[in-house]
Amino acid sequence: MSEVKKIATRDSYGAALVELAKDHPDVVVLDADLAAATKTGVFKKAYPDRHFDCGIAESNMMATAAGMAASRWARTAPLTSAAKISPLCAPSPA
Repeated sequence: MSEVKKIATRDSYGAALVELAKDHPDVVVLDADLAAATKTGVFKKAYPDRHFDCGIAESNMMATAAGMAASRWARTAPLTSAAKISPLCAPSPA
């Protein structure tokens, strides 16, 4: 049996976003001034035009994500905040 490598969740999250974005150009990250803590800085380095730092304003960040999804500007917006890390997915275009 192979050995399991333990990686911090936040490190895996940042790396997974980069991998996901390679095949999905509609993936963006909205960040609540937590790029260092949530490791979304890795995504920001790889895709600076798809990373949006909304500052310490999670409610505004949610409104931004809703607007992006409603306008089909971005289909998937992983959101990060101090309390949680959760994906927000808009419906796929018809």
